[in-house]
This record gives sequence, C-alpha cells and structure tokens, in this order.
Amino acid sequence: MKINLILSIFILFHSSLYAQEFKEEKTQTEPIFASGMRFPVAGEAPKTFDVKSTPRITIQLDDKKLLLCDVDSASKTYICPNDGNPILVKSSSIGFSALGKNKDKAAVMLNISHIEADGKILYETPVYADFPGSIGGSYGAGIKINNTKDMNSDYAARIMTIDGFFETYSHPRMASKRKTGSAEYEKIVQSFMEEKQQIQDEMNVVYSEKNYSVELEDGQKINCERGNTRALSNEQKTNELQTGTKFQCGSFKCDPVKVDGKDYKATMLYESTAGSFVTGSIHLIDKDGIGPKKSVKKIMSARTPTPLVDNSYYLENAEKSFNSNYLSSMLPASLKQDREKISTYKDPNFDMILSYYKNICGEDNTLDTLLEGKRKLVAKLADLELSEFIQVLGDGSLVGQFVDPTLAPQLGCLYQGVYLNAEAAKNLNRLKKNIHPDKQVDQTISLARATELFNKAANMKDIAWKYKPDGCYARAHLMARRFETEGVRVDKVWIKGDLYVPGTEPLIQWNFHVAPIVYVEDGKGNIQKMVIDPSLFKKPVTVEEWDHKMSKKTARGSVITAFPFPENSAFMERSTLSFSSSDPYLPRDSINMNEDEKMMMSNETMRMYKTVEPK
Repeated sequence: MKINLILSIFILFHSSLYAQEFKEEKTQTEPIFASGMRFPVAGEAPKTFDVKSTPRITIQLDDKKLLLCDVDSASKTYICPNDGNPILVKSSSIGFSALGKNKDKAAVMLNISHIEADGKILYETPVYADFPGSIGGSYGAGIKINNTKDMNSDYAARIMTIDGFFETYSHPRMASKRKTGSAEYEKIVQSFMEEKQQIQDEMNVVYSEKNYSVELEDGQKINCERGNTRALSNEQKTNELQTGTKFQCGSFKCDPVKVDGKDYKATMLYESTAGSFVTGSIHLIDKDGIGPKKSVKKIMSARTPTPLVDNSYYLENAEKSFNSNYLSSMLPASLKQDREKISTYKDPNFDMILSYYKNICGEDNTLDTLLEGKRKLVAKLADLELSEFIQVLGDGSLVGQFVDPTLAPQLGCLYQGVYLNAEAAKNLNRLKKNIHPDKQVDQTISLARATELFNKAANMKDIAWKYKPDGCYARAHLMARRFETEGVRVDKVWIKGDLYVPGTEPLIQWNFHVAPIVYVEDGKGNIQKMVIDPSLFKKPVTVEEWDHKMSKKTARGSVITAFPFPENSAFMERSTLSFSSSDPYLPRDSINMNEDEKMMMSNETMRMYKTVEPK
C-alpha cells in the first residue's frame, strides 16, 4: 500500500494553488479555517488580467519589495530579475503565483501583495488569516503548518512547490506537459529542476537505508534494522518505473524496549518513502502476544540532522481517534485490559499495511513474530460470550450487532434470545419469521426436484453468474421469487465474515454472501436445508457444504445467529450463519422497501453486472 504524499497533497495545493490565489466571490468578515491554509478575511476578490496585452508589470511582494517583470510570451510567464535570483510569475484561473528562491537558494512560493502596470493596479491579493495546523514550518504563500521539521516537510515544501508551479508532478496520472519558453526562461526552469533532482537523489539514499535510530515517546532510544525485500514481480518493477516509488520492506527488527522493568521484543513498521503518510509505528511482543502500547516520536538517519519522521507535535496534542473509541466501545468489559490494543490491531487499515509488508518483505522473523502476536491477541475475541442485538434505525434499516452481554438488557427487550430496540419491537410480527424462519416447515420437495430447480437457475440467462465479486443478493432474490411461482417453499441463508473462496482466480472475497434454500425430504421423514447456489456449485448442497466452501480469515468458525446477522461478526473473530424468509433483500433490509422496489433493484443489478461479466 503506497501512501504517497504526491497523491494526497496534490489536492491541497492544486485546489488553492497556494493561498494567495484563492478567489472568494464575497468578502469574508471572518477567516474560514481549514488545515494548512489561509483564507481571505478582508478586501476585494482578486481580479486577473490578460497577460498577452500586458507585456510589462510591476509586482510588490509581501516584504514591500518592488520588481519590474517582462512577459516571456512563449510560456506566458513573467520573468522578474531579482539580484541574480529571478522570480517567475504566472496567471491561473484563480489568481497569480510567484516562484523564487529564499536565502538558502531553496525554491519557495512568494506572496504577491499587488500587481500594477502603467500606474494602474491590476491585481490585489486579499488579506489572509493564518491557520496553523499540519506538517512542519510555513511555506507556499500562506500555507502554515506546525513547527516540527522533518524530511517529508522539506519534501512537501520544496519539491511540491516546484511541481505545483510547473505542473510537473512525478506521478504519471498527475503529470502534464510543461510549457516551454525562451532560452532565458528555460535556464531559470532548469535551475529549479536541478534542485528538485538533487533533493530527490538525496532523499532516495536516506529513505533506502538499512538502519535507523528511533526515539520513543518516553525518550527511549533504540536502533532498528530493515528486513530483506523479496524479489519483485514484473508488475511491481513496472509500477516502480511508472510511479517513481520504490518497493522495499517496511518491517524493522528493533532493540528490545523496556516497559516497567520488562524487556519486550520490538518491531517497527515504517514505509520509508519520500512523502509517505505512514509515519512509523512500534509494536512490542512477548510470549503472550502484543505488549504495551508505545509511540514513535522520531526516526533518524545518520546521514542527515533532519529527522525522517517527527511526531512531537502530534504526541503533545494527541487525542484518541473516533475510530479507536468506536471499535473499543464494541468490546465487552471483560477485555478491559486489551480493549485499546484490540481496536488498533483489528483496524482494517492496519491489516492492509500488514498485508502489504507481508507481500513485500522476504523471510522476516520479526514480521512473523508480530503477526503471531496479533493472532494471539485477537483470538481472545473468538471465545467471548456475546449477545445479539437487532435495531431498526431512523431510516427503517434493520441492523444486527454483537454486544456486551452485561449491557444488552439496557438496549431493549428480549425475544427468543435476541435483544430488540423499541422500534424493532414495534415491528416484531415482521421480524420474528426471520429470527427462526424454519421453526415450522410444512412444505418440502425431493432431492430430484431440488436438482431440477438448481439446473433451471443455472440456465437463467438474465442472471450474471460469471460476475462473482457482487450481486449475490439480487441473484438470490430473483431465484427465490421464481421458485415460489412454482409452489416451492423458499427461504434464504446468509453468511457474514471475512470470507474468501480458495482456488478462484481472481480470488473471490466477500464480507457476506446469500443464497436461497429449499427443504428436501429424504422419504423417511428427515428434512434437510439444501442451498441453490450456481455461483459456487454445480448441484444443490447442504448448508454445511456451502459454509465450508468459503474460508474465513477469523479465529473461529461459523456460529448460527438470527437475521439480520451481526455486522461486527468478523471484528469479533467469527463468521455467522443466519436464516431468513425469502423477503429480505439486503443484510440491512429496510422495513420501508416494498416488493416491487426489491424486484426492480434485483433486475437492474443483474442488467448492470451482465455488461461486465467475464467472457
């Protein structure tokens, strides 16, 4: 997972193109705050002018310096001599930008106070309010960031300043052909491009090092060594060439970390890539799993006095994130000691990072140790005693959840082992047939009849059987309604979890799946649920066979619950099987949706997926 600043910060720079170019339709009496930007608080909106008809201008910078500038007609850019450090000025749809160099000969965006020609003011920049907030220093005409300084701050401040002005972004999806100009203009441009290349070369060396020193939030200093990178695939090599990024292992084996007198093995995960937002995380492991939480304060290289990462500001101003609080709130009180850790290690974003490193790193014992520590930690969820809670939301959606048994009685009333909120209780007559739909089955068929229905379904030409990533809900609903027109009793079986189907290419992955079931009698009075699912099988199968066809990336296998199934099943390290009548269309079924709407959606979904079916 390459999280590159070039991709992420592009929107910030290009939408405002440095704050002095921001154009307001109306005068602002108060600043509109947004992280890292300045916005007009007084004065008229900036007015642009035609460059072609104005070959010479005078600009005044914020420091009151006046410069006489002549237009380079080929590039439509003004060149302003400035004591050997010429400044370039160009117009855009939202104002004017000025690019120069500071006293250290580093590229910097300059604030233009106003532009005039023939004694007339042609352009004025409004008064701006600074908003301190993001990643390190002050740059780019009013973009203010906190006072920490790291390599990525420099990257953003210098390389992105050059790319932003000339629109020469490194990523091919952002790149546009730069306007060329006169020999004088090209010479100035070359000096900026040489600066950019020098910065990139220096940073590539620093970000590819094998060893870094790390300072933790409590002041401990440790050394961390990068794991080996496995041989790259041809696709990865091509991606490196196209994007200018480098695939390398981001798992580091670190010195032991001491907490309360005890030593823990330590692994650092860090995507050491120029512009990366993955700023490094430290993970402590012991024989029982994941140890105490520690945060990285700084990551440093012996090659430069500037830290690669400096999280000082964030650690000093840290607040628990909404996501962490939300995930923690779902965990029973019995896990009090591990709630924060589990919410971190069950975060889908963390799983993405782990999967990425697992794919890039070679045989790396440190990463394997971390994965085993995570497995031990989250396995505690699989054995929890949990209660089911079903609620109807304000929009009429039905939602199922696993909840802390000690809190469940406070959430609603109890019906056949399931807690219902007040709105769900009002709709009990509608819900109860889904909580136990097969409680009384008085309509069965033979296995031969079930096979006949299966073959009919497999030959339904309007169903997108070859498109597997999505659409099971529409397929199931169409099959169910068509079987019912033949007098067959049909219900549905749902499975929820972190699911995949081994042996499929590309790999089929689902967070839930659904199919119709029929009730088959064996002639001896025994009734068995049989699943009709041509997307996975070539004949009717038992629920057990259907369940086992799908592998689960959870510590515990499938458990049976009411419908709607608990949406946090995978988070609680289990998959769930739920049975419903044929009526529900989606897991979050709406009590307000009628049958005509469901059939319309089913047919439209199949029409859409038929157009993208593999041939």
